[in-house]
Amino acid sequence: MACTPRQFRAFGAPATWLALAMGACQACHIDVTPIPVEAEDAAIHEAVTDGGTVENAPTPPAKHPACDEPLPEPLPESPPVATTPGGRPEFDQFLELDCDQFQDQASCTADDRAPFACARCLSAREDTAPERAVCVPLAQRGCIVVAHGGGCLSCVAPEAKARACCLGLDIDCRPWPFDAGSGPGELCARHDDCQPGLLCKALPEERRFGLCTCPERAPPLAPALNECLWEPAP
Repeated sequence: MACTPRQFRAFGAPATWLALAMGACQACHIDVTPIPVEAEDAAIHEAVTDGGTVENAPTPPAKHPACDEPLPEPLPESPPVATTPGGRPEFDQFLELDCDQFQDQASCTADDRAPFACARCLSAREDTAPERAVCVPLAQRGCIVVAHGGGCLSCVAPEAKARACCLGLDIDCRPWPFDAGSGPGELCARHDDCQPGLLCKALPEERRFGLCTCPERAPPLAPALNECLWEPAP
């Protein structure tokens, strides 16, 4: 039989037909070296099964159950959260403090706080027992406290947050990075800290932290930052 010199592709033809064709052309001493599979063809071949069903097709943008819209494409840049020289967010500095140094600190009971300038009591809930709340002085360096589930936000010193975590109060004491563990309203420094479908957004003019937020929504306004602090009882 007559053979036309040609090369055969490495895939795309049934195995039986390909074997017969290659055997016939080998008998005519024709080069049957398979053509290298182009990257685009390989992707198509990988995506389509024998039954014609598409596999490994591009995944649609993630959409969080609490949100109305999926993530935009491409993603915006993560917020410019302030970091330490080592590259960690400044809000993570409370982890450097040892619980042992807070054993003699004042609580928010009337007798205990007397020697201290206790301006506010820190806890995630105002009905927390005073002896378990943290006495927050007036002068303090900025840090951040976030209750679990985004229930409240307060800017306090790293020492106050560290003591609250040592007492086991219901606030966010997770070490950063959060690896997609932050839900709506919870702390973040980058998009990867948030659950799929959420963006890490900074409050207006805020550079200390971000909050995981739905794509179509703005983060909470600054007045919400006082909700974890309450007046000490007389």
